[in-house]
Amino acid sequence: MTSPLPQHDGASTFFGRIAALVLRNRRATAWSILGLVGCCVALATTLKVNPSIWFLLPEDEPTVVALQELEANDGRFALITLTVRGEKEDAQAFFGDLQGAFENDERIRSSFFDIDESLAWRLGLLQFELSDLAAIRDRIRGALVLGPAVANPFVSASLLDLGPMTQRLKEGALDLPLNTKDGLFRMVIRPSDSPQNLPFTRGLMRDLEAEIDALQSEERGVEVLWIGGPYRHTYEDFVGVVRDMKWTGALAFCLIFGMLSLAFRDFKVLLLVFLPLVVGTVLTFGYAAIVVGELNTFTSFFGTVLIGLGIDFSIHLYTRYREERAQAESLEVAVVRAWDRVGPPCFAAALTTAFGFMAMVVARFRGFMELGLLLSSGVLICLLSVLTILPLLIYWREKQPVPYPRKLVFGTGSAPPTYRFAPLVLLMLLLSSSFAVIGVGNLEVEYDISELRRSGQAYKDLDELHRELARDSFAPVVLSYSTSQELAEAEAHYGELARSGEFPGISDVLSIYSLLPREQQGHIDILREIADFSEHENFGYLPETVRRNLQPLLEVPIEPLGVSDLPESLADLLGAGNEDQHHLMLMATGNLWDLRVASDLLTSVEKNVEDAPAAGQYLVLGSLYQVVRRDTPLICAVSLLLVCIGTLLHLRRPVQALGAVGVLLIGMLWAGAAAATLRIKLSLVNVVGISILLGVGVDVVIHLLHRIREEGPGRVMKALSTTGWAAGLSATTTVLSFAALSLAGQQGIKSLGLLVLVGLTAVTICTFALLPTGWMAAWKISGDMPKTDSKGSAEQLSD
Repeated sequence: MTSPLPQHDGASTFFGRIAALVLRNRRATAWSILGLVGCCVALATTLKVNPSIWFLLPEDEPTVVALQELEANDGRFALITLTVRGEKEDAQAFFGDLQGAFENDERIRSSFFDIDESLAWRLGLLQFELSDLAAIRDRIRGALVLGPAVANPFVSASLLDLGPMTQRLKEGALDLPLNTKDGLFRMVIRPSDSPQNLPFTRGLMRDLEAEIDALQSEERGVEVLWIGGPYRHTYEDFVGVVRDMKWTGALAFCLIFGMLSLAFRDFKVLLLVFLPLVVGTVLTFGYAAIVVGELNTFTSFFGTVLIGLGIDFSIHLYTRYREERAQAESLEVAVVRAWDRVGPPCFAAALTTAFGFMAMVVARFRGFMELGLLLSSGVLICLLSVLTILPLLIYWREKQPVPYPRKLVFGTGSAPPTYRFAPLVLLMLLLSSSFAVIGVGNLEVEYDISELRRSGQAYKDLDELHRELARDSFAPVVLSYSTSQELAEAEAHYGELARSGEFPGISDVLSIYSLLPREQQGHIDILREIADFSEHENFGYLPETVRRNLQPLLEVPIEPLGVSDLPESLADLLGAGNEDQHHLMLMATGNLWDLRVASDLLTSVEKNVEDAPAAGQYLVLGSLYQVVRRDTPLICAVSLLLVCIGTLLHLRRPVQALGAVGVLLIGMLWAGAAAATLRIKLSLVNVVGISILLGVGVDVVIHLLHRIREEGPGRVMKALSTTGWAAGLSATTTVLSFAALSLAGQQGIKSLGLLVLVGLTAVTICTFALLPTGWMAAWKISGDMPKTDSKGSAEQLSD
């Protein structure tokens, strides 16, 4: 299709030439864009969502390597714990039915909820100290020697403690920490795959919850109190992130659409401004499918962010087109002029914003790195989409355009502005900004990652009982040994350290030897001696309570116990399911969802464990904390440096670039003070908001500075009423996109939305206050006053 636009169209920049080229080749451009969009839609459908943070650490991180090696060697100790309240018979029947439902399910490696009473009693006797058993044996032997004299009140008084001593034998059944506690009943399930395998975890948890509902526990007198373990939280995080992705994106679109409806009051203009944004976002999703393959907790919201960022270019370019159309002789000339004049600042803003996001690529934490990659690329993709699609839409909307009427925003005949008070106002603004430093110092940090889940799922939201159940479901730290002898020695050593308090963060140790001591013969010999007392001729003279307490010894075989005597599921849970692997579990204490606690645990394990590789999910969490602490200041420093470089490259005047960055930094101070005042805490998720604020905030600064410099002295209000209006509108749309995130169910994403919403509002207000005032003060001090005509009036200001 041929356009009346001449080949020599008067374009003075690369961006004007793009607009001219598109207008001359409208049909070819449209079909090319449609084909590209179709390919990207197909690619976007392959994107997956994985909210697990374990995959986001560097692959060479020692804790990640150790956990991968443990799982590769069949040493997976992540569990699902199901705790119920009710009568013992009802709870065991419920667990039995649930176990039966998954009996032949390959996803369940083992499950355990009960142990035979006689076996539990025999195991319990092996836990006695030899000295205690010897004391019981000697006291009974002494009583038997007394014979009938035991009936003498004076003699029997000396044997009063023999009843309680032997009562310990009768009640010596092993109380497994994996079994029951405080009248509650627990079932422990060991799946066959990792909780980080999202398809596996989704299917298993969905089926498990469905089966629990089908068993109608409440009608059976059983109350399900807790389902714990990393499988549950991975599943819940996935469901929450997917839900938030869908509705926050839709809400952001609706909020921005509503805002632009109020601004333009023209439905056709809304479609014209939005369509390039939609195309740019679709193209970025296709790009994401190629470069990352799956989205995580951090990258899941990048589409919402792009909706707020990408619309800026459409607003600036279209409003400038409207301004030029009031003076140009044709639509084509107006488009080219608008692209010539606004294209460079749009590109500079996009490039500087991309630089701010690109800083996250230097992070070792993949959550930050991938978000930086997608946002930096997405901003440039959206700009390219707007530059090429908007001219087509403008042309098709106005095939027979009528020039827009030229309006005077400010009247003529008034005296020229003198900017008399500009230096004073600037000084007051700078002094008041100094108080923001105090506010920034009050910013709080949220270390508990459970606070980033949906409302009500945080550790602090749980009552004391559920907190204890949550702590009991934390996966242990696992030490692996090549021989049983090494395992036994390690259990004795680390068990003593834990019980003496010399192993910070570890409350106890657990292995197969916690149930089956390697040296059992001493216990067996003494127990046999005690059992043989029943054949003594004076046995009948012992108090009846003592004889009753000794009765169980006569009913079970007193023989050493081995792994083969244990239920297979129990042996598997204790790490004895594989003869080639010998595992010791270190039971951590405290709220391991707190990154500081996890980091302290990692430090303690690294300090105290030297004889075996240590692996555990919460050691990985400790590494995550340490990696993020290293990455955050680096990202902020690189982001600021790149923003400075981008600003300097565009303005090419160091003083102006310094002023622009200074305004941005003061705006960041205002943002920090506002966040602190509203008690918005920095967290693992929303800390990326700092880079987002730097990247987005500089956009407003560049556009406004560029137009004020273009207009010159005396025309600040002209710049504010044109580009300033567009910049304010575009900033508002970005704020609205993050306002949608602030309503997300996931508290981490919500906190990011709140931080950027409050922060960007503060940065924008700061920019509109400081930047024009700074220019006016500079003109006043330098004596560069506005020019007047022969009548002494100020220059006419028109839109």
